[in-house]
Amino acid sequence: MDKKVEETLLKVADYSNEEKESFSKKIKYVFWVQLLGMGVYMAIDVAGLSDMPLYGAIIDLVLGLMLGGALTGLLYSSRYIARIKAAKMRLLKRSR
Repeated sequence: MDKKVEETLLKVADYSNEEKESFSKKIKYVFWVQLLGMGVYMAIDVAGLSDMPLYGAIIDLVLGLMLGGALTGLLYSSRYIARIKAAKMRLLKRSR
């Protein structure tokens, strides 16, 4: 193989690895937020504070974060995220 072609292939492979690593970090943060939310929910529920209005609001917020994290993880692990990214880019180009 030609040196230029080899260098180009190495750069593409490095870029692909960096992209996968960045993706993994994002998903890891989403799942950490979910686990934290689950812990907060369990703590409030076990303590029996879920009937109080303030703690009820906190539970609603935490359950929303957990559902949002689960849906985000599902989208990122499916094949549909590429379609969503492409649609987003088309919308951004139209708005300019």
